[in-house]
Amino acid sequence: GTIPSVALPSGESRETVDSLYVSFLLSENSPAMLASRDAVELARSVSMTGSNYEFVVMVWEACKANSTKLKPADLQMLMPCMQSNLNDPNFASAPDGFFDANKCRSSAPSQCQGELSKKLQAAGWEHEPEYNTGTSNFSLDLAQPETRTAVEFHGPTHYVRVLTDNGFHQIDDDVMNGPSRWKASVLRKLGWKVFIFPYTDLDKIRNGEKSIIPRYIEKLKNAGAVVSDDGADSPASA
Repeated sequence: GTIPSVALPSGESRETVDSLYVSFLLSENSPAMLASRDAVELARSVSMTGSNYEFVVMVWEACKANSTKLKPADLQMLMPCMQSNLNDPNFASAPDGFFDANKCRSSAPSQCQGELSKKLQAAGWEHEPEYNTGTSNFSLDLAQPETRTAVEFHGPTHYVRVLTDNGFHQIDDDVMNGPSRWKASVLRKLGWKVFIFPYTDLDKIRNGEKSIIPRYIEKLKNAGAVVSDDGADSPASA
């Protein structure tokens, strides 16, 4: 029930490895393998890139037929498969225990997220922290549901790491990682206007830059958000 290792020439990409695994599983078409942790993890990755719809459907069906083999962590890993294919009839029903395993659990906002929330609130944008989108089961850092506007605070873990010449990993603040790009893309397809607030902008605010919060407030207004004029010029929003 596990995917065998694949020998690759040095330098091959993760995408090549994924493609070889998918090809192998499609050729085997074994429910035991398709409902394994390895296959579920691969389906999660593939669904985020949209690279092999047929494979994701096959894993989904195998998991429905063999749900007793799956642990809650496996079912949680399947969630992006459904989120990437909302309103698709192939995903209209789910494996037993899927929705229980994926119930949204409230979490406390991070300190940085809370700091940003207070500044946007003071600037006139009323919102809900840690808002759950319902059927699509996304959690939004800060959201105004009635206008479908949202702000996602992105700390360093939302960005890719690159290997420098001296062998150290360094965060590339200009490139979001795959899961973060995927989440924003799906939310926008669902009609949400999502604005990414990187941690580097919060650092600039802490260092005295005054223009950042007004700039985001303007973006939110242009996207149809309700912003109170009373808070727009508040010193607390700086």
